[in-house]
Amino acid sequence: GIITGVSFLASRYFLPNLFETLESNGHAFFIYGMGWFFAMVTFAQEIGMSLEIGAFFAGLSLAQIPYSIELRERVRPLTDFFMAMFFVTLGLDLTPDILGTYMVQAVIASGVLMVAKFVIIFLLTDSQKFTPETSFKTALNKTQISEFALIFGSVAVSQGLIGEGVLGFLSITAILTMGASSYLITFNDELYR
Repeated sequence: GIITGVSFLASRYFLPNLFETLESNGHAFFIYGMGWFFAMVTFAQEIGMSLEIGAFFAGLSLAQIPYSIELRERVRPLTDFFMAMFFVTLGLDLTPDILGTYMVQAVIASGVLMVAKFVIIFLLTDSQKFTPETSFKTALNKTQISEFALIFGSVAVSQGLIGEGVLGFLSITAILTMGASSYLITFNDELYR
C-alpha cells in the first residue's frame, strides 16, 4: 500500500512538474528518470520488498506522466542492454541436465500450446467480424509463448518457488514455440492460401 501510494502521488503531483521543467534538457531528462527509478528501487528494498517491485512501480509512475514516450525513447538503449544481459545470464545458467529434465513434456506442451493459442485467438478475432485472413494471420502470429515466462521463471527460481528443471522446461518451450512461430510468421501468406 505504501509503495503504491507513493507511486500514485508522485505520478500525479511531483513527476509531471519535474519533467515539464526538464523537457528541454535531454541529459537531465534521462538522469532524473533514472534517478526516480533508483529511488523507487531503494525505497522498495528499504520497506522489505524486492527490487523488481520497486522497478515495476517506478515504471508505472513514470508511464503516467505526459512525457513518458520521450523518456522511454531515451531509456530504450539501456533497457535493450539490460535485457540482453539478462537473457545471456539466463542462458549461461542453463546446463544440459537442467534443460533435459522435462524435455519430452516441453515438446508436448509446445505443440499443445501452439495449437490451443491458434484456435483460441482465431475464434476470438473471428468473433469480432474480422476477415478470415486477418483472423488467421493474427492467430498464427501469436502462437509462441512470451519471453516474460522466462523472466517470471527466473525470478521464481531465485526465490526458491520452483526448481531449475521447471525453468529448463520453460526455456525449451520458449525455444520451440519461438522458433516455430518465426517460420509460421515468415510463411503466413503461403499457409493462408
